[in-house]
Amino acid sequence: MKMPKNAIAKRSISNLSLYNEKDCNTSHVYVLYCPVLKRIRYVGCTNSVPWARYNGHMADARACHRYNAKAAWIYSLIQQGLRPVMRLVHSGEAHAAFVVEEELIASISKRRQLFNVRCVK
Repeated sequence: MKMPKNAIAKRSISNLSLYNEKDCNTSHVYVLYCPVLKRIRYVGCTNSVPWARYNGHMADARACHRYNAKAAWIYSLIQQGLRPVMRLVHSGEAHAAFVVEEELIASISKRRQLFNVRCVK
């Protein structure tokens, strides 16, 4: 597969293997999908490049898994030799991305437990 000149290859994020660096001013809404349960466990939004946020989640899991339910979930996957799958669901202007994130959290949390702090009961 031939990569565009301004793309970065990142193997740790399955469906975001190519990310265009010129999109850095864009906000991205993503979900973290559990490969064991086959469902979405977290909805997030970032203004940085998605792979950098993904790596932040991995670092948080290693450092904070005793204090944070999301980090504990990710850490448990790492202990099994697995990782959550990050799926990009929206890219655009910051306010629109925030609205999409809020709507996704509201919609998914009605049916499933998410690790988003706004949803934890």
